[in-house]
Amino acid sequence: MGKVELLIRSIEKRGLINTLRYVIHEFTFDWANNTNTKPALANYKPANDSPETFVGPYLGANPTIVNQCIAKCSQLGLEISNASFLDLGAGKGRVMLLAAFSGFKKVIGVELDANLCLAARRNLEINKDKIKCCKYEVCNEDAANYDFPENLNVVFMYNAFGTQLMREVLKKLTAKPNSHAQSLRHEPLYIIYLNPIYAKVFVEFGLTPLCNVMHEALIYRID
Repeated sequence: MGKVELLIRSIEKRGLINTLRYVIHEFTFDWANNTNTKPALANYKPANDSPETFVGPYLGANPTIVNQCIAKCSQLGLEISNASFLDLGAGKGRVMLLAAFSGFKKVIGVELDANLCLAARRNLEINKDKIKCCKYEVCNEDAANYDFPENLNVVFMYNAFGTQLMREVLKKLTAKPNSHAQSLRHEPLYIIYLNPIYAKVFVEFGLTPLCNVMHEALIYRID
């Protein structure tokens, strides 16, 4: 699909103004922040010790929609300055940076590919003066085995994985009190799901989206 056709489809889907915002933010983010969050191939080895290696692309989420989702969480009652933000499938850390710039108290990224983790750490370190009030960490781990921290406030996913792993993640996040780390969570947990092609898995867990942001992302809340 050519660039002109992509542009036309974007205008049909998002409208001219939002498409212009998308394009401007996409092409100026790295320039403005001295970072490298461009698409890249990632090498993933499944958590079940299978020798098979899955190779997939990393694509940084567009700043326009990420910022809109964060703003919507704030409108829904999230106090960002006292909140923690976790990006599952953090890639090169673009969403982590956007969360840090938005004023989150702590930002965590979970990424399976070691090279992408290094890139994310570099991008965050370059901008440490801009995010000096925010604690951040990049975890080189498999989301299937990751132990979610207590008192987590926001989880972000950009169509990070398929249905099987999504079920494992949601099983942990929706765990009843006195089980897993969520037993110590006292505040609502917001889940931002960008490009939600597997939203049906959320239905299996009895979760209904609070809102649809720009027809690009769904936001859920676990109380």
